[in-house]
This record gives sequence, C-alpha cells and structure tokens, in this order.
Amino acid sequence: MIIGDDKDYRGNGDITGKITGKDAGNGELNGELNGELNSAPKATLNYIKENAGCNATEISDKTGVPFSTIDKHIRVLLKNGIIERRGSKKTGGYYVK
Repeated sequence: MIIGDDKDYRGNGDITGKITGKDAGNGELNGELNGELNSAPKATLNYIKENAGCNATEISDKTGVPFSTIDKHIRVLLKNGIIERRGSKKTGGYYVK
C-alpha cells in the first residue's frame, strides 16, 4: 500500500511498519542524516584512509565486519564522492578523494 511518498509494508504477520521519506523503497542504504555518515561507514572510511588501496575483502577480513556490510558502506562512500576506486576489479583498491 502506497500513501503519498511513504510506503507501508506488511510481512508475514510478524513485521509491520512504514518506510518514510523521499527515498522510501528505492533500495538505497539508509543511515545518512543531513549529509553526514553514521558511525559504521565512518569506520570503513577511516580504514580506507589508513590503508589506501585496500579492497572490500581486506577490510572485511581485518575488521571482522561481514563483506556484505562493507560493500554497502563502500557504495555509500562512492555515491557521496568521498572515496574512489582505482585500478582493475581484481587488483584495484579504494582511496579517499
């Protein structure tokens, strides 16, 4: 059920709620407030600052954070122009702009 820009969702009876805002339901990672990163992507950013050229697998292995979570953080950082990827998919890495 869609109401304006908000989206209602219903699970299997256990979960009911509402996603609100202009980006409701677009599949983007939530957690950015007023253009600032929350603490989780900031931790990923700090790792990249200290280990320029690292890749998502390395970040996950060294921090113990699941790869899928690191991947989400990296997508947010890339989307906001905070980091960039250099090199090939196989041997490239992430750098702070």
